[in-house]
Amino acid sequence: MRLALIVSAILALVFGVLFYLVPAQAVASFGVIADQSMQHMTRNYGSALIGLAALAWFARNAPDSVARRAIFLGLFVYFTLGSISIALFQLTGIPNVGGWFPFAFHVPLAIVFGYFLFANRGAPAG
Repeated sequence: MRLALIVSAILALVFGVLFYLVPAQAVASFGVIADQSMQHMTRNYGSALIGLAALAWFARNAPDSVARRAIFLGLFVYFTLGSISIALFQLTGIPNVGGWFPFAFHVPLAIVFGYFLFANRGAPAG
């Protein structure tokens, strides 16, 4: 579980910083041209990723608890919905093949967090 949190934190931080600091260039790597509105939304997404990175990083050493399982649930939801969103966008043909790169790490992380939640430990208690 610790490794999944560390990998999530690093990937979210790298993409978050790129999307926040250089949004037009970051999305251009996927073959998409960003107008001002898209750059704003990309920066906003970058800030969310940086927050997700902080959450995952500081949860990496937390003992098993309802709070930690809630963090895992949030990450599971993020990586699952992100996988679906990326796949649907890629299937439009708008982005280039580089757009599959984020999909390649979203899916395994969704599976890992889902496993820790549902197969291994049970869903967070409310």
